[in-house]
Amino acid sequence: MINCNLKSLLEAKKLTTQDLNEDTHITKATIRRLLDGSAHAIDFGVLEAICAYLDCTVGDLLEHSNP
Repeated sequence: MINCNLKSLLEAKKLTTQDLNEDTHITKATIRRLLDGSAHAIDFGVLEAICAYLDCTVGDLLEHSNP
């Protein structure tokens, strides 16, 4: 299972999903799917934009765990 740590990364930087949407132009729907765990895929452009915006690595954002 792949888990997305977007919520905790945003909270640590005192940012909101609205900030992420406005500053990166990632759609609210994409952000919501990443937050609620319903995303089945992530575009590399979105991944790169989030990592650049939050100054984090892919490993900080996504983690693999056994089901």
